[in-house]
Amino acid sequence: MPHAQGAAIEPPEPLLRPPPHVMPATAQALVSGWPGAVIVYGGDARIVAANGDGARLATSLGSPAAPLTALVRRAATGTASIVERLDIATASGRQWHLCAAMLLDSGIVCVLARDGSYDVNIRNALVDSRQR
Repeated sequence: MPHAQGAAIEPPEPLLRPPPHVMPATAQALVSGWPGAVIVYGGDARIVAANGDGARLATSLGSPAAPLTALVRRAATGTASIVERLDIATASGRQWHLCAAMLLDSGIVCVLARDGSYDVNIRNALVDSRQR
């Protein structure tokens, strides 16, 4: 979307700085361009790095009994990446996030998430209109 002349373009929120052995600068530079949430969990399922969207998502879905934590724990013990759609009930309605959890190294799990609420809402509206 074009910006008006003279309008400032805000840079994306920076990632929290992880310890160097968790995410080297090259990996951090790669995930900083991801348009959604990025969260990196340590071996104890604690967040070691996240961008702004990732921090907000972890706050919504990241309690010890929450689906995001369960997804991270499964990815940490498995041999393959896991992709799931997780939903959040908010005051303004439901939100759906497509989350991919990948085991990076010895218990370090990276979660990339994309807000899929628009897609789900459009699909539901289409199904509803066809049923009328």
